[in-house]
Amino acid sequence: MNKVMSRSMVLAAAIAVAGASQAVTFSNFVITGDASVIGALGVDHFVNTSSSDVDFTFNKAWVGDNLPLRQSTISITYLATAGANEVITGVALAGNALALGSGIVSVSEIVEDLNDFTNGGTTGVVVTSSTSGSFNSVAQLTRPATHIKVKKTIFLDATPNTQAVDLAAIGLVEQRVLTTVPEPATMAALGLGIAAMVRRRRSK
Repeated sequence: MNKVMSRSMVLAAAIAVAGASQAVTFSNFVITGDASVIGALGVDHFVNTSSSDVDFTFNKAWVGDNLPLRQSTISITYLATAGANEVITGVALAGNALALGSGIVSVSEIVEDLNDFTNGGTTGVVVTSSTSGSFNSVAQLTRPATHIKVKKTIFLDATPNTQAVDLAAIGLVEQRVLTTVPEPATMAALGLGIAAMVRRRRSK
């Protein structure tokens, strides 16, 4: 095999590796809260994952008038690991809330870089909905990470009892983990460097 062909193959392999992005892996889900609000997994609340998304659906997360509770908190934690050759750059939060009368729905989260507890990669997102409708927010990590822990808190409050219908509810919380792969130019430079190293070794 001649040197030109060898160099081309190394370069092509490096670029191929850069493009071989894999799915984010989600694990260690823990969902806690009042039984009358979250119910049972697979019956009253659900967790669905895809290549870079995780969705939490609640069928009975309601507080307020004529309900068992007027205030409740749901806590969600989970881990997310980037696919091979990827890094996590941020998280996008979206969902559907319902707030009537004195009702308030608050969603907050903290994202921790499990590989680096001291130099960034930690951020917080706070979204408050005082009316019915959808919400969304995007938080960029301080620095890219490969393994993160997400701590999410959903606060439902309809404590003040007014003459109106007082209600706070959450139906859907969607999370997209934002990832990226190294730029092709960077991988091309790496491939050329590897080719040069192979050439030097053969010349020796």
